[in-house]
Amino acid sequence: MCALGVGLAGYALAVAPRVAASDTAGPTITNVLVSPTTVAAGQSFSVSFDLNDPSGLGDQAGRAHWLLSGTGQALIYRCFSSGVPTSLYCSGSIDVPVGAASGTYTPIDFRAWDKLGNET
Repeated sequence: MCALGVGLAGYALAVAPRVAASDTAGPTITNVLVSPTTVAAGQSFSVSFDLNDPSGLGDQAGRAHWLLSGTGQALIYRCFSSGVPTSLYCSGSIDVPVGAASGTYTPIDFRAWDKLGNET
């Protein structure tokens, strides 16, 4: 019978202290474009915006949230990053489901996150 063991006798483990991040601000969101703002069910609209953060952006870097006036019906677009970029151009198309009410979708919430967890 063989027993395997790992011993750390004679070794010192060094753990670097965690340094508080000096960056406490979330990313900036600029150049927001939405076209068109009025759509019918089954159609789509385009959205684009820029994100910037000196510490780098999070995996889910940004999110845009629209509300259909007077209905409570919402649509969400998410923008993901690869790696840890300090700037990112987000662009996409949002489909309004068939059967959804037509009308004006108002952007009510744009959010962004950096790699440190700061949110705008």
